[in-house]
Amino acid sequence: MRNYKLYTNKLRPSLINGQDALFRAVFDGSPDAIFLLHPDDFHIVDCNTKALKLFQADDKNELSGCDIFSLYESEPVEFSKNSLIENINIGREHSQELPLKSLKGNIFWGSFSARRVETAGGALIISRVRRVVDYMKTAEMLSAMIKQTSKATGYKYFSVLTELLCKSFGVSMAMVARIDKAGNRAVSLNCWNKGQNIENLSFDLEVSVSQNVMRGYTTFYPSNLAEMFPDDKLIRQYNTVGYLGTPVFCAAGEVCGLLILMDDKPMEEIPNSRYVLSIFASRAGAELERIQVEESYQQKIRELEGR
Repeated sequence: MRNYKLYTNKLRPSLINGQDALFRAVFDGSPDAIFLLHPDDFHIVDCNTKALKLFQADDKNELSGCDIFSLYESEPVEFSKNSLIENINIGREHSQELPLKSLKGNIFWGSFSARRVETAGGALIISRVRRVVDYMKTAEMLSAMIKQTSKATGYKYFSVLTELLCKSFGVSMAMVARIDKAGNRAVSLNCWNKGQNIENLSFDLEVSVSQNVMRGYTTFYPSNLAEMFPDDKLIRQYNTVGYLGTPVFCAAGEVCGLLILMDDKPMEEIPNSRYVLSIFASRAGAELERIQVEESYQQKIRELEGR
C-alpha cells in the first residue's frame, strides 16, 4: 500500500505482497469492516469504507489512532490486551464473537478476527469485523412492536400483531392460527393480507407448509413454495412464494397454534427474525389460553342461566 499517512512515524508500509493495487481493491471492496493496526499497540492505522459505516464514523480521522479495543462494548483489562497483542504478533490467529459498540454508542454482536502480516515496509495487523446480528435494526423493530401491542389483549392483540408483522417484515400476509387437532386443521384467529383482514380462513395441516412448525420447529422457506408443497391450497389461493413460521406453545408445552409470515415474492430473512417471532408467539400463546378460559367461563355461565 502506497502513501499511507500514519498517526505515527513508527511504520510506513509501502507494499503488501508486492500487489498494492490488488490489495487496495480487496480492502475497499470488502463486505467486512477491515482495520490495519499498528503491531505494537493495536492502534488503528487505516480502515475501509465498511468500517466507517459499521462503526458510524463520518470519516477515517474519527477512527485513526484509536485503540481497537475501545470499540469493544467492555474494554478488556490491560493484561488481556497485552496477552492478545503478544499472541497475534508471534503468528497466532485470533477470532471471537463479542458485543461491539459504534462511535454513537450503538451495540451490536460482531465477529472479530486479527492476524499479523509482513509487508515490505514492516509488519501490520489486519483485523476484520463482521456483524453477526443486526442488533440496532432488530432492537428498534422489536421495541416499536412491543409498544404498539402492549395495550391490546385477546382477539384485538392478534389483529394488531398481524398488521404490524406485515409492515415490519415487509410481507404480504401474516397470520395467527389455532390448531384443531380433531380435524387436523389450522383455524385463523386473525389474518392480515395486503392491507385487508381475511376472515374464516382455515387450512389442512396434513399437506401444509407448516408441517415442521407443528412439530415445534421454526421454519423458513425463502421461495418455491408451490413446487415444494403442490397440495397446499393456501399457497395456490394466495400465490405465496416465501414462508416463515414459528410454533405457538401452550402452558403445557404443546403446540397449540401457529404464527406465520408469507409473501407473494421471495423472502429474505431479517437478522434475528426468529427471535422476534418467538417473543410474539409466546404472547400469542398466553392470549390464546386467556381467550379459551374466558370462553369456558362464559359457557358455564350460560349453562347455569339456562338451568
